[in-house]
Amino acid sequence: MIKYHINSTLYMYPDHIMVGFHIEEAVYAPLYYGYGGNGTRTNWARSVEREMIEKAPETVLVLVTASTEAIKHRMGKSPHPRGLLKKEDITKVANRFKKEYDASLFLYKITLDTTNKTPEKTLEDFTQQIQPHFTDSDRMRILTRKALLPNDN
Repeated sequence: MIKYHINSTLYMYPDHIMVGFHIEEAVYAPLYYGYGGNGTRTNWARSVEREMIEKAPETVLVLVTASTEAIKHRMGKSPHPRGLLKKEDITKVANRFKKEYDASLFLYKITLDTTNKTPEKTLEDFTQQIQPHFTDSDRMRILTRKALLPNDN
C-alpha cells in the first residue's frame, strides 16, 4: 500500500492526504506486529520520505496530538471497533509519533493539538497553519475557484 502511494502516477495530481502512512507503520509495527524493531522501521520511514520529497518537495507533515487524558476519554466515549491502540500504551505511542515527526526529513511541518478543541476549531487552526506552505500553484487554484464559484466558501 505504501509503495502505491509513492508511485509517480499518484503525484500527477496536486493534492493528497495520507493519514498515518509510513510514520504509523514505524510506530505500530514494532509495538503491535512484532517486526521493525531496533529502528529498522524508522530507517525505512526516512527512506520513504526521501522518495516522497523527490516527487513532492512541498509536502507538509501534520502531527495531530492530544493529551493522554483526552485520548483515553475519547477512546471510552467512542471506541473504534478494531482499534489497535491500548490505553496503557497511549503515552508511549504519542511519544513515538512525536519522535518520528521530529526525525522526519520533510521541510514543512505543523502540529495540531486537539486536546481541548472541537473538530471545527482544529480545522480552523489547520487552515491558518497550512497557508504559509501553499505553493504559488495552490494559491492560483484557490483564487480561480473563488472567482468561478463566488458563493462557495
